[in-house]
Formats: sequence, structure tokens, C-alpha cells
Amino acid sequence: MKLVLLISIILTSFAHAKVSSFKGWELYFLEKKDSVKFALLEGTNVLKSVEEVSSKASDLDILISELDNLKEDEFVSLSNRFVNLTNTIPDKYKKYINELCKRRKLNCFLGE
Repeated sequence: MKLVLLISIILTSFAHAKVSSFKGWELYFLEKKDSVKFALLEGTNVLKSVEEVSSKASDLDILISELDNLKEDEFVSLSNRFVNLTNTIPDKYKKYINELCKRRKLNCFLGE
């Protein structure tokens, strides 16, 4: 019984573990005719392809849950590393995401 309880505690702690990235997190904003998508990817020294970013793109609700899973003091910055995607976020999203980051104690850089 004690072993089962111990395993349950360990699994629960892993399920609630926060993630971090040595190079921070890159936020991509994709706007199409009828939809707005976001992709939060781990920072690397490698340029990401449009296909890679597009495959990870999801709704704002998913972005919110991904931000919830980051450790405090993580860096989240808007990435504009290729031409095919926009490098600006409309003010209504920028303000909302900045506020989310602030409440979660994340360092957020979304540009001017």
C-alpha cells in the first residue's frame, strides 16, 4: 500500500512539473483570413521552418495552457525569424498575453 501511495505522489508531482528552456521560448503569431493561431516553441540556434511553426500552431486557449506550464522567470519573446509569418501581434492579443505572462511571472517580450 505504501509503495502505491509513493508512486502516486511521484506521478502527480511529475504531472504538475513546470518546464524551462535554456534559450527561452519563441512565440509565433499566425494570422490567416478567418483564424488566429499561436505557436510557442523552445528557443534554439536553429531557424524554424514555416512548416514546423505551422504544425505547432494552435488557438489562444492552448497558448494559455502552455504558458501555465512554464517555470517562473522563463523568457517568452515574439519571433520574427522568417518573412512568411507576421512579426507583429495585434494590440488586443499583445496586451492580453503580456498580462498573462506578468501574472505567471514570465519575462515577456512582444515588441513595441
